Amino acid sequence: MKDITLNALEEIYVTLNRTSLVIADLGCSSGSNAPLYIKRIVGAVEKATQNIQQAVPEFHFCLNDLPTNDFNTIFQALSNLYEELKKGRKSGPPSSILVAAYPSDFYGRLFPANSLHVVHSFSCLHWLSRVPPGIYDEHGMPLNRKSIYITKNSPRPELVSGARMVLVLTGRSSPDDFGSENTFSGKFFINLSAPLFVRLTVRVVQESMLSHHSGEAVLDDLFDEYGRFLDREMAKEKLRFIDISVVLRKL
Repeated sequence: MKDITLNALEEIYVTLNRTSLVIADLGCSSGSNAPLYIKRIVGAVEKATQNIQQAVPEFHFCLNDLPTNDFNTIFQALSNLYEELKKGRKSGPPSSILVAAYPSDFYGRLFPANSLHVVHSFSCLHWLSRVPPGIYDEHGMPLNRKSIYITKNSPRPELVSGARMVLVLTGRSSPDDFGSENTFSGKFFINLSAPLFVRLTVRVVQESMLSHHSGEAVLDDLFDEYGRFLDREMAKEKLRFIDISVVLRKL
């Protein structure tokens, strides 16, 4: 999934020739994924600038998640990230990287108009509890009917013309809500062969929802039991994970 986002970034940078890139991470969570994405995005764009002999742009990262998300964990990790990026550079000044948090849900405007070049959202859109407003007209008809790209009717004024939106959603191959492929949730940059890693990854994705309904006191026992369940199930069969990837371009 990372290659999809990196390819979109390189393409929009080369096409638009921007002096700055504004990238939004919708559903950034509080783990190590957000800093890791920042590192890989900066590295990929810096490499692209060398190939086409353009100046390295300024990077603006907009991290979004629910207000209950622990953004402090991400910001505490940034100093180490900056040091890693400096060490990894062969020449030239370090890239200018600006990171900000935008705590909110998906149902309203998050960013200024015409401000975003790339938006990516991994394994979080399937948690939406209702259809977002503004995608139907006054007669209840979808504004983007038969369109799988972002048009002038799309309620996304935050995106500049030519911007990319990369969406990855958890999917399934059958209508069974309780099939084995839906019992486990894959995440990225994780070795899925070990039940411990799977348990920790699923906790990152689902903890906020479960704590909202059941409280935080039950979470440790719940995921300990889930780990034992994973041990038993992964000993029986090889688990399969299905992700649906979509890349949209604003016209």
